[in-house]
Amino acid sequence: MGKTIVDRTLTLLGRRCAERLAPLTIADVRIGVHFTAVLLSDGHCGVAGTMRPAARPLDKSQRQFGPFSPARIRGQYVGDLFAADQDTLYNRSLTIATMNALSAPLLTPPAYEVLEDTDPLDLFEFGPGRRVAIVGAFQSYIKRVAASGADLQVLEFRPEMLQEAHRSYFVSADTYATVLPAADLVIITGQTLANGTLDQLLQTVNPQAEIMLTGPTASFLPDVLFEYPVKAIGAVRFPDPEQALTVAGEGGSGYHLFKYGAEKICLTRS
Repeated sequence: MGKTIVDRTLTLLGRRCAERLAPLTIADVRIGVHFTAVLLSDGHCGVAGTMRPAARPLDKSQRQFGPFSPARIRGQYVGDLFAADQDTLYNRSLTIATMNALSAPLLTPPAYEVLEDTDPLDLFEFGPGRRVAIVGAFQSYIKRVAASGADLQVLEFRPEMLQEAHRSYFVSADTYATVLPAADLVIITGQTLANGTLDQLLQTVNPQAEIMLTGPTASFLPDVLFEYPVKAIGAVRFPDPEQALTVAGEGGSGYHLFKYGAEKICLTRS
């Protein structure tokens, strides 16, 4: 399909938000251990998983002091961020968090089918005879699917990411090309948008399978995602943006975001 899902969604946002985008700036940003949170000048907030590069020594020539480097991000135009040629892991997280903030007021009926306070897993059937693959160690989902008697495999990089009782379901993430085509239901973390692996994963899934994408990172316009067999997207909304910034900046995980005000929404195919 050529460009990535993120690239194509950026183009779509540019068309849908042309007038709104022109004066829009980044009012505040927090890059926490787990999440990057962005507050736009129109008051909307978005978050994305923080992708951290491996620690390594840097030569002076590799140091970055561009417009989207530390101490320079606030006040920058959103359009300039989207056009920036600075593809670092931090900037990818910043870009997707900003896309989520820009998308926030657009994720409403009738443009999209939105289920309030809904766990997307409730929309799927699983149990004996169903083959389920989970990309990422979603502990609550692993527990539910395992208890159902489904044939479960969990793709992760390290077995210790799973609770000890569930480690028998671990398969190395490197084996995704053999695991995903055999699954009837595939549950994927939104973090794959930030780490750049989602496109490759979706191209590997059986076209007849059902796909669920979930997590705060997956909270932008779903149009491009729905071109794949994605049935439901578990996204978030932030009624109190300042609280979201505080939680992200103080090292909060997903459960902290929901404890302190984030609302679950589920985007489904109409």
